[in-house]
Amino acid sequence: MTSKAIIALVLSLSGNPTNEEARILDAFAMQESSRAARGIHVPGDGGKAWGICQFQKSRWKECGGDPKLYGKASAKYQAKIMLKALRKYTRKSRWGTLTVTQKIIVAGRNHNIGHCKKSQKNKHYSYTRSVLKYYMDQTE
Repeated sequence: MTSKAIIALVLSLSGNPTNEEARILDAFAMQESSRAARGIHVPGDGGKAWGICQFQKSRWKECGGDPKLYGKASAKYQAKIMLKALRKYTRKSRWGTLTVTQKIIVAGRNHNIGHCKKSQKNKHYSYTRSVLKYYMDQTE
């Protein structure tokens, strides 16, 4: 999928997604699956994660994904769940109103590392930098 296709997909969802949210989701999709270059059902993390934004099953359910659709949901449904996840991740921030950079940091920490052991927490810095770079590249 192209960046424009993912952004258009997100903007077509109910719940009034913003252009900023669509671009953030696109940046996560690029980081997680190269925007589904190998298909929307691509496995990752040694088979522990799946899809455009590489959800693990527990995180998928936690963010409102139907367990029956895990591993086989449409791109639109995956985007809907990732939008819910982004909103959930950033809603619980103690910073109040967040800048785009802060949203990406908080969402990156929660989406990629929120389920990991303490010893793996440093991985999120390079992950988050990559997501932020993909977001910034969209504006150039």
